[in-house]
Amino acid sequence: MPRSEKPAIDFDAFNASCPSQSALRDLTGRWVPLVLIALDDGATRFGEIHRRIGGSNERMIAQTLRTLEVDGFIHRSMDCGRPAYSLTAGGRAVAARFRDLIETLYAHLGTQASA
Repeated sequence: MPRSEKPAIDFDAFNASCPSQSALRDLTGRWVPLVLIALDDGATRFGEIHRRIGGSNERMIAQTLRTLEVDGFIHRSMDCGRPAYSLTAGGRAVAARFRDLIETLYAHLGTQASA
């Protein structure tokens, strides 16, 4: 194997030692889908994200943003001395899946309400 290639990691989400378990745990937090979708819609500052997500509190949004930054799903930059947030490529991919999930939930709930 050439030195520039990294060895492939054998991912198995059912294996307790698989690194995907940590990411799955972080991505299944209560506010994560909404934060990622809010950022996908263009919200960048903490206050904008917090206002967009009804029922959230500042502490949990801050904690969610820190976790997503550590996991590499969002990028934090400074804009005029204030933090701004944006999605990484991985964050955009996950946000798209969450958006699909929410649309599926809307459709399901709509059929349940009319039944």
